[in-house]
Amino acid sequence: MAPDHIFTKWLTTNRMSPGWGLVSPIKYDIGSTVEVQGEANDQQCAPGLHVFRIGERPEWHGLCSADHNLIAVRVRVKSEDILFAGLPTMDAKLRVRKLEVLD
Repeated sequence: MAPDHIFTKWLTTNRMSPGWGLVSPIKYDIGSTVEVQGEANDQQCAPGLHVFRIGERPEWHGLCSADHNLIAVRVRVKSEDILFAGLPTMDAKLRVRKLEVLD
């Protein structure tokens, strides 16, 4: 496994998390590191930061409509910060504890 990975984080145009589910919005400034509490387990929708593999869109996974007004930004995640890396047929959306915002 590589020491770190590049994923996509989908944000509102003012760089806030879209707030899917019962979460508090988080600001994702370029160059910032965002970290939350969470534990590694087999649950895709448990506490953590949700990221997508490059090229995946949130509407393809039932999170929003295709006419959303979200932007995709690249984030770097260290392997040890991955809390849920996916299961067969569920590997496009991952859950992580910490990420670095690249753009």
